[in-house]
Amino acid sequence: AAFRKVAGLQQGQLARAVFRDRTTVVHIERGSRSSDEGFWRAADRAVHADGALLADFRSLRATKAAYQGGL
Repeated sequence: AAFRKVAGLQQGQLARAVFRDRTTVVHIERGSRSSDEGFWRAADRAVHADGALLADFRSLRATKAAYQGGL
């Protein structure tokens, strides 16, 4: 949400840019729904995050995999 706001986009505008509906963007921003790498790649481009959103997604995915592998 912070990157979206800095980019001057409303949720509906971001949703169109990443080929999702606004409700999906709302849930992802709130953390109540996750999404795939394709979403984060498109969102990163749409808000001009220079790879920051995609890097955070990949880091979170790796952390989850390491945690699940340690159980």
